[in-house]
Amino acid sequence: ARRLERVGLARRQYSYTVTSGALPANLTLNAATGAITGMPTTSGTFNFTITATNPSSCTGSKAYTVTVVP
Repeated sequence: ARRLERVGLARRQYSYTVTSGALPANLTLNAATGAITGMPTTSGTFNFTITATNPSSCTGSKAYTVTVVP
């Protein structure tokens, strides 16, 4: 019997970018992990889209709305 294995899928690296809108001031998107870090310095509602791209140039995008309150 043969066993099918997913070869290389766990090792694929994705890159993340903000492709529309902007993160609140003082927040940063880590391009390698997709983590958003920092402490926002401006209150308001912020709309942005993050796109993930795999090594084969396939992409997936998600729109976000973040509200920062004082």
